[in-house]
Amino acid sequence: MLSEKQVIEIREHLEKAERPVFFYDSDADGLCSFLQARRYWDAKVRRERQHLGHLEAQESQDFQGGEGHAVRGEERDLPERLARRAEGADYVFVFDVYSLSEDFVRVMKELDVPVVWVDHHAVEDYGFDLDQKPEKLLVYKPTEDIPGGWPPISYEMSRVVDRKEDLWVGMMGCVADYYLPSFSGDFIEQWPEMWAEGEVKTPFDVYYGSEIGEIAQVLGFGLKASESEVKEMQGFLVGCSGPDVVLGSGSEKMSWRRTAEGIRKRFEELVSDSLETRSGNLVFFVGEDKLSMSSILSNKVKWMSPSETVVVIGNTKSEGVAFSMRGNGVKKILGSVLKDLGVGRGGGHPDAVGAFVPHEKVEEFHELLQKEVGA
Repeated sequence: MLSEKQVIEIREHLEKAERPVFFYDSDADGLCSFLQARRYWDAKVRRERQHLGHLEAQESQDFQGGEGHAVRGEERDLPERLARRAEGADYVFVFDVYSLSEDFVRVMKELDVPVVWVDHHAVEDYGFDLDQKPEKLLVYKPTEDIPGGWPPISYEMSRVVDRKEDLWVGMMGCVADYYLPSFSGDFIEQWPEMWAEGEVKTPFDVYYGSEIGEIAQVLGFGLKASESEVKEMQGFLVGCSGPDVVLGSGSEKMSWRRTAEGIRKRFEELVSDSLETRSGNLVFFVGEDKLSMSSILSNKVKWMSPSETVVVIGNTKSEGVAFSMRGNGVKKILGSVLKDLGVGRGGGHPDAVGAFVPHEKVEEFHELLQKEVGA
């Protein structure tokens, strides 16, 4: 968790920014981190313009600067192509991105622009030589992991912006990243109809069982749309007055919303297909998914399954199958299986891991899992 000193420093950087550019990981946590920062910055610009005597502050989309760029797939470490989008900015903010390419660091040094990097992944490899870190690259990132992991950046940004009217944005990012924030009570007080009706035992009870969770899911699917549609979604969300309008008539005819609903329909079909493969304590499903939804698919299937179930969802690639695995102690299970398999790789958290297995070893991988979990 960020210290109070770090929270204040990041807030001060947002206050100083006149033409910021934002980069964020293309999941709900990254998106909601960006949205909170952008909405805070917009409010700051409006205050400044009103102070200067403007009768009306312009709408946020008329401001110079503030562009947001979702980074995904092979560009998650911000290659030079994306780095060049910061030309003309006086500040760069990077949210929920665990490593930066050497090219990105080089371009930022060339542009001589301050970079505020806020992340919650403790990694040994930052993607560049720390000894060559530019003075203006400001790193707000844990140096070591802790049990359960560090809070999502959407939570940290809720502390930075300290805007009660934007708690709904922070809440979406938190529950999507499996975290119940300390401001849950304040959120429920403001929007009780958006909260889960039953008992909340885990963050996913909110994510899959409430209106605020449904909105977060739709936005997650929206991030898998085209780049132009993601930009359309960003612009819409920056101006939303509250969570009750996100899925209302204002967005129904937008391209991003239509695409997101189409992806959601396909996702729910995959959920049903996956659940049908359950045998004993094991769900094992392999398909070809160009949208790379195996991670969120394994989360949903696990939530819908008995607690002892181990969920293994595979996405076929050219050289093998990429698996997302969920279950109690699944990291140990994977380690044991890969040892017996003799090939493949994987790792992650105690109850959530990823793995990669060559095509010719997938069947044996399945059989070893069945023995390990008692399927």
